Amino acid sequence: MDNTQILYLTREDMDQIGPRPGEIVELLEYCFRAKGEGKVALPPKHWIERSGQRFCSGMSSYIPELGFSGCKWQTGDPNNSARGLPYIQGLYILTEDEFGIPVAIMDSE
Repeated sequence: MDNTQILYLTREDMDQIGPRPGEIVELLEYCFRAKGEGKVALPPKHWIERSGQRFCSGMSSYIPELGFSGCKWQTGDPNNSARGLPYIQGLYILTEDEFGIPVAIMDSE
């Protein structure tokens, strides 16, 4: 495996490649079923309160059956809309399980 190739997907890339709403429902059903069967590692959210209503949070999960783990890091700032920015901004890092190598970084706004 070439560990120098990490795919970066922007918000526009994510909108183009999907998944589509019907596919999202199927994926969520699969994930919730796996969670209910105890086949998912889903530790509590890591939360950092900043000043006012601003925050940072980290969320991670692992479904061995899929062969990947992931971590979402996001920030929230209610003043962002006045700056022309989204309230929530973040990245999702997808890591393959065999070698523990990050394979993609995705916008997770």
